[in-house]
Amino acid sequence: MINEAYALDIGRKIRAQQRQAMKDGKFIGARTPYGYLKAEDDCHQLIIDPVAAVVVQRMFRWASEGAGLNTIAVRLNEAGVLTPSHYKKMQGKITHANLLGSGKWQTRTVGVILRSEVYTGDLVQGQTKTVDHRQIKADAEEWTVVRDTHEAIISREQFAAVQEILNQTASRAKAREVKAFTPNLLKGKVFCAHCGGSLHRQRNIRKKSDDVYFYHCLSQSRISKNACPGVTIREDALLDMLADMLQDALDTVLGQYTLSLAELPRQAADRAELREKITSRKQEIQRLRGIVRSLYENLVQGVLTKDEYFDYKEKYESRIADLAVEIEQLEDGLRTMDTQIEQHRALEQDAAQIKTDRGLTGALIERLIDRIEVSHDKQITVRYRFQSEFETYAEVLEQCRNM
Repeated sequence: MINEAYALDIGRKIRAQQRQAMKDGKFIGARTPYGYLKAEDDCHQLIIDPVAAVVVQRMFRWASEGAGLNTIAVRLNEAGVLTPSHYKKMQGKITHANLLGSGKWQTRTVGVILRSEVYTGDLVQGQTKTVDHRQIKADAEEWTVVRDTHEAIISREQFAAVQEILNQTASRAKAREVKAFTPNLLKGKVFCAHCGGSLHRQRNIRKKSDDVYFYHCLSQSRISKNACPGVTIREDALLDMLADMLQDALDTVLGQYTLSLAELPRQAADRAELREKITSRKQEIQRLRGIVRSLYENLVQGVLTKDEYFDYKEKYESRIADLAVEIEQLEDGLRTMDTQIEQHRALEQDAAQIKTDRGLTGALIERLIDRIEVSHDKQITVRYRFQSEFETYAEVLEQCRNM
C-alpha cells in the first residue's frame, strides 16, 4: 500500500511538473515535430532543422497556391523526399520498425503538418490526455498554448491563409450530397498484384442506368506515376470471374474428397485405431501414477534413497507428460477426421449455391476466400481458405498413424 501510494504521488508530481513546463513554453515531447530539432544545450527548446524546414515551407506554399493534400503528397513522393519517420530514422531518432510506416507520403501526414501551429513559432501541447490508461483527444480549452516560444518556419499570415483553404475544401466535401454505396462484398479482399496495395472501390454514376463500380490501384495517383503499372477492373466482371474460379476450385476439392470416400472402411479402422491408442495411453498414465505413489512409500520405508526417489519420480513424471501430449495429438486427429466430413458438406452446399444462381454473397466470400490479387492485364489470382484444410487432415492423420 505504501509503494502504491508513493507511485501515485510521484505520478501526480510528474504530471504537475509537465503542466508547468508546458505553461512556461517548454517543449516536453519525446520527438520533435518535422522541421525542428532539440537545442543541444536545452532539450525543451526547439530549433529549426534547415533540411526539413525547406520541405515544410514548400508544402505550405503549394497549399496556399491551391494544391490539395493528395497533390502535395504525390509531388513529395515523386521528388523522393523522405517521410518524417524515415527522415528521423536517418537521423537516428527512430529505430523501431513499427514506427516507420510505408515510406511514402500520405494525405493524412500532409494534413497534420499543414494544420500544425508549431510552424508559426507557437507551442500547442496537451492535445491528448490519459483516461483509464487510454490516450484520448483533449478538448481545445484544455490545450496549453504559448506564443513565440521558438523560431517560426512560416508566417502567421500564410498559416491562416492555408487554414482558410483547408476549411473551405472540408466544407464543400461535407456539403456534397453522397448517394449511398451498395454493399462491398469484396471489402478487404482485393489487392494489386504489382505493388500489393489494397484496391480502392470507386463508383461511376450513370443517369440512365445503374451505377457501375470499379476496383483500381491508387498508387499512381496517391504515391507517384511510376509506383505501379496500375490496375482497374469492373466489380461485376470480377465477381463473374470469381464465381467461375470458385466453382472450379470447389469441384476439384470435392472431387478429391469423393475419391477418399471410397476408403470409408479404412477411415472407420483409423478411428478405431486412434481410440485404442488413446485408451492404452490413458491406462499407461494410470499405471505410472500408481508407481509414482509407491515410490514415496519405498522412500519412507528406506527401500529407496532420496536421490533414487527423485530420479525415478522425475523419469516417470516426464513419461506421463509425454503420454498426455500424445493423447492430445490423437484426440486432435479424431476431431480433424470428424470436422472433415462437416467441411465437405458445407462446401457441397456452397458449390450448389454458386451453380444455382452464381450469386456471391459477402458471407460466402468471407468463408471461402482469403485474398484476391488483380494484375494490370486483369489476371486474377485467388487464395482460398479451404484448400489447406484437407492437406492438414492428411498430415494430422499420418502423424497419428505413426504414433
